[in-house]
Amino acid sequence: MTDAANEMTLRSRLRGDTMRMHIALDERVSAFDLACSDGLRAYLWMQAAGLVHVCSGPLSHPVHVMVDDLLLRAKSDLAALEAPDLPHANPHNLDQLATAYVLCGSRLGNSILKRRWQSGAVGRPEAYFSAPSYIELWRAFVAEASAQPAFGHHADRVVTDANALFGTFLSLAEDAARHRVKAHV
Repeated sequence: MTDAANEMTLRSRLRGDTMRMHIALDERVSAFDLACSDGLRAYLWMQAAGLVHVCSGPLSHPVHVMVDDLLLRAKSDLAALEAPDLPHANPHNLDQLATAYVLCGSRLGNSILKRRWQSGAVGRPEAYFSAPSYIELWRAFVAEASAQPAFGHHADRVVTDANALFGTFLSLAEDAARHRVKAHV
């Protein structure tokens, strides 16, 4: 290995090796118009469906608490928006660190989306976007992943599982964008 490879950590490898999937998801999510009910419904449905999926596998206790809170908030908002039922999740065994990377990192991006949501938030559900930032969980992930080597069996699994989870959220976002998520009237 080169000196640069020896200096890499799992965190830096995750950033590089998941970039393509992360960017694809960010682009898809950015297309949701959160200032209107249809866009908000689709976004929240995607988030809740992804969180249901995540709940079907192992999570660290702090991340589990965050997921439970976010899922409860998203379901509350979806009920107010008369959204369709969420799909059932297939059990999985994604690495807990991969899940923490995707979910805790998504809370950082949520701050940007929250500003877009606020532009049309009057009279609309607000439970999901009023959730805490959970920044302490991101910081804990950064500390743990920065202390782990970038290469080896565990690192390879974390990267593979993080890409798989990004792919799951991307697939859900695409389903929601194809107008499969309509209000029940």
